Amino acid sequence: MEFAVVTLPFLFVIILVLGFFAIFGGVCVVALKLLTNSGKSGGARASADEAKMFQELQIVSVRLERRMEALETIILDRHTENTERFAIKD
Repeated sequence: MEFAVVTLPFLFVIILVLGFFAIFGGVCVVALKLLTNSGKSGGARASADEAKMFQELQIVSVRLERRMEALETIILDRHTENTERFAIKD
């Protein structure tokens, strides 16, 4: 009897630990399946969407760069006009 009493909590702990690992393993397997399935079916569309988004960002950044250069030119032209206008002439 004593042997059965001592091993009963030990068996209970082993069953709990094995159950935990079984549930944890099942969750990991399901998560991996979901990740790999979403990668196969939606991956091509997602990468195409990302590529399109990057192209749009590049186009917008080129436009912004051109506008910045135009503004720099306007500011520098006005600055040179003002410095020439208020320059001390000998």
